[in-house]
Amino acid sequence: MTSIFVFSTSADMCHVTSCIKIYNLKNERIGYYYVGAEESLPDALKNNKLIYTENTKECPIRKKGVIDLNRGLPIEFFIPCTKNGGDIYSFQKGK
Repeated sequence: MTSIFVFSTSADMCHVTSCIKIYNLKNERIGYYYVGAEESLPDALKNNKLIYTENTKECPIRKKGVIDLNRGLPIEFFIPCTKNGGDIYSFQKGK
């Protein structure tokens, strides 16, 4: 499940924080990957793989990103963003 939280720090300023929440088969949350901006969330879950299907202005090669969950939850994963780098997201246990 993906989560987007929008909050206000002043009358004219809003911020967004997003994460990928992970649940077990008993519908208990076991942890999450904090990804920051909404644009950093994956676009789809297919065949137990989180897939980035669209590029963004800030990340023109993002759609090459795939996180394979078939062998379990990775401690961290890398999503390419530009030729020079990308983003690493780490699993956090708990709620």
